[in-house]
Formats: sequence, C-alpha cells, structure tokens
Amino acid sequence: MQIKWIGQAGLLIDTDKFKIMVDPYLSDSVAKINPKNRRRMKINENLFEEKPEIILITHNHMDHLDPETLPKFLDNDRMITVLAPHGSWEKVREYGGNHNYVMFNRKTVWTYKNVIFTAVKAEHSDADAIGFIVDDGCKKLYITGDTLYNEEIFEDLPDDIYAVFLSVNGVGNNMNIEEPVPPDDLDALKAVKDKSPVAISAGERLYTRWDYKRMFDLMAADYIQPDISHAGGIMELKKIAAEAECRYIPFAPHNPSGPVANAATLQLAATCPNFSVLEIMYSDVKWRKDVVNEQLEYSDGYIKIPDRPGLGIEINEDECAKHPYKPHTLRHYTGALTDIRPAKTEFYF
Repeated sequence: MQIKWIGQAGLLIDTDKFKIMVDPYLSDSVAKINPKNRRRMKINENLFEEKPEIILITHNHMDHLDPETLPKFLDNDRMITVLAPHGSWEKVREYGGNHNYVMFNRKTVWTYKNVIFTAVKAEHSDADAIGFIVDDGCKKLYITGDTLYNEEIFEDLPDDIYAVFLSVNGVGNNMNIEEPVPPDDLDALKAVKDKSPVAISAGERLYTRWDYKRMFDLMAADYIQPDISHAGGIMELKKIAAEAECRYIPFAPHNPSGPVANAATLQLAATCPNFSVLEIMYSDVKWRKDVVNEQLEYSDGYIKIPDRPGLGIEINEDECAKHPYKPHTLRHYTGALTDIRPAKTEFYF
C-alpha cells in the first residue's frame, strides 16, 4: 500500500486495487466559523481529480467531515462506499447520490476487494468517533483518528500492526515539521523539503552564519530556527535573519525559554522584517520568577515586547546563586530525549 498525507488528518491510501480517502479536508470551511483557525497550507486542487472507491470518516467534526470537500466527491454518478460511525453516517448521507453509506461503528468489520476494514475505539468528544485498521493481507495499518489514549483503546488493537498513522491536529493549520533529519546532513534535509507537503523548519543546531550559508545555498528549509544562545547572540542572529530575508525565508527563532534568551529574542524579533513566529514553552522551574522580573504579557498567541531599558528584564544575582549549574550528560545520549522540562514546573506568563 502507498499512503499519502493530504493535509490535517487526511490520508490517500492506494492499495493497488483501489484508493481510500480518509477524512478529506480540502477547504477552509472552519475559518468561516473561527477565523483564528484559518488554513495555513495551500490546498492541493489536484486531489479533487482522485477517484477514491472508499471514503472513510472517523468522526463528525468539520475538519474531518467537511461540508465543502465531501460534496465534490459525492456529487457524481460513480458509486463510492462511505464508511462512517453513527453520527457521521447520519450527516454524510445528506449529500445523497448513488453511494453505499455504511454505518461503521466500533468493532464493525467491512471487506472490500479482499481488503479488511475494522473500526476500533477512539476516545474523543464525539462519542461515536473511531479509528480503524486496514488489512490488505500483507500489512495492517492503524489509522488512529483523533483520539486520546486509555486501556480500552489498546484492547481493540491487534499485536501485528505494521504502521500507525496519527492525526496531525490543528484544523488545517499545521505550520511545519521541525528538524526531520540530523542537522549535519543538509542534503537529506533538502531531499525531505522537496518531497514534503508541509513546510520544513530547521537550524536550531546550526552555529553562526557560516553554518547557515550552505543551508541557504541549498534552500533546504522553509523556516530557519537559529537559537540566540547557541548561534552567536543578537547581532549574529540579526545577520542570519537578514540573509534569510534576501531569500524570502521566514525567521522563526528557536527559543528554549530561559528568561534571558527569551527577552533577547523578543527584542531581536522586533527588528527583523521576516520574523514569523517565536517558539516558547509555557512552563519552567518554579523559581524562575525569583531570578528575573520579566513580567511577560501573553494573549491570543502574542507576547508583548517589553519596553523597559535594555532587554526589558533585571537579573537577581543573589537568587541565581541559590541555583548553581549542575553538570549533566545531554539527554540525547541518555535515552531521555523528550525529558525537556524539570519535574516541578509552573506557568510563567
């Protein structure tokens, strides 16, 4: 089977015998209800030329059961089998047509041209939501739908799943894939960028403008992510951002959210015309507020840039002395790659 991601939670699965379209969201319909959730990715109009024999809907949310996308596939005389759980089944049948609408609730099994579809539990605000297993006799793929995880989820799953496909949430807003390959292989990064339907961001582990030169020459990333505490400070990042601007590449600085790095990056962002977005983490050690007086204002996805002198913060060196640096092995080499935050944290905005 060949699987192509078509945006949001959508997939196009080619079994060699027929094509399956999962949760196609090929419009910007959600933005009409909530403009903040407008689509960022360009719609691939060529997808409307596809002729799926099966459309599978996992649940009744607009970015999965889209009133603008589905009629374009169902408004024709070619019969399509539509598999959908109860609530979605009732809704999608309104589009009519000479189609086979199958109620596909949890534990339902449907076979089409020797390919077996099995609906499995999804934990979701839509009580009818499902994931599903597709089995072509060679491999079993698990398409999760939108789900949280609990013991019941795993009770439905076979032990011999070949691959799992997780929904990418965000109502079509999926901005980028970050560092899809190790930072020392820019040729591989370029190869991924050339094939990816989603923008590629990279550069948090490149240092100084000379490291960035080859990335720029290759046009290997859609967003650059230099880190102000790694790549040379404010002026060096200003130069890197300016070179990116000449190539129409957005500047999206990596930011581990230390108070000094965060304050410096905010000031830098205000001076870069190609600044796009600042990476942040919502929480930090509880004593962060003791070592600086940063007073960050965060609202609706924006941080107000402080207008106090300098970087806009003052450091309490006596408090800093209470928390001396403790040498440690990088988590990359300890099997704890995702242990980014300390155990006891709090929201610092």
